Amino acid sequence: MKLLSIDTSTKNCNIALFIDGEVKLAITKKNVATHSKVILGLIDEILKKGEIKIKDIDAFAVGKGPGSFTGIRIGISTVKGLAFNTNKKIADVSTLEALAYSYNTNKLIATIVDARKNELYFALYKYENDKLKKIEPEQVISCEDMCKKIENECVFIGTGIVYKDLIKTILGKKAFFAKDNLVETNLAIPIGRIAIKMFQQENFKNSDTILPFYIRKSDAEINLRNLCT
Repeated sequence: MKLLSIDTSTKNCNIALFIDGEVKLAITKKNVATHSKVILGLIDEILKKGEIKIKDIDAFAVGKGPGSFTGIRIGISTVKGLAFNTNKKIADVSTLEALAYSYNTNKLIATIVDARKNELYFALYKYENDKLKKIEPEQVISCEDMCKKIENECVFIGTGIVYKDLIKTILGKKAFFAKDNLVETNLAIPIGRIAIKMFQQENFKNSDTILPFYIRKSDAEINLRNLCT
């Protein structure tokens, strides 16, 4: 199977090409101001390097969020368009799950993404029998309330480590932080690996059924709701 995986949930634009379950090529464009200006060019670049045409792609994978509202929307819109035009299926993957999947440990894994407003996007995982199990679902939470959910030694991964000092103060020796060189920075790679398993289980979607996974409403939606009440 030839699978194209895309993630735009952060400031980086990540693309990965899988062939028969293995990563053939991967590209990361860091600190992108506007994903829409680079994503199609990066897709074209990776397809040319892989000597593959878009019509030859069997399936698509995309990071559905949580993360940057605009980035997620652009990534999903791009994949929906490609899947619609080629009549192919899509696997949508939680970016928090992808972060956890990129790191192997016998400790708990807390994936934390800075959600601003003194909050985190958070989920808690643990490997059991070599399978990643979700302990706490994706949610928006304060750092203090998140720490209340950590009962054992835990490795923290993601941009939410801007709260590292506070986490260490609350949890002490239970808190560990993933080293950058041990975490896959191109999230399209773990997203693609999870997607391959999803396709094997026939857990996929069509272009008209896939939706962003924001968790909370955008500022624009909140402001509009306030104006209407």
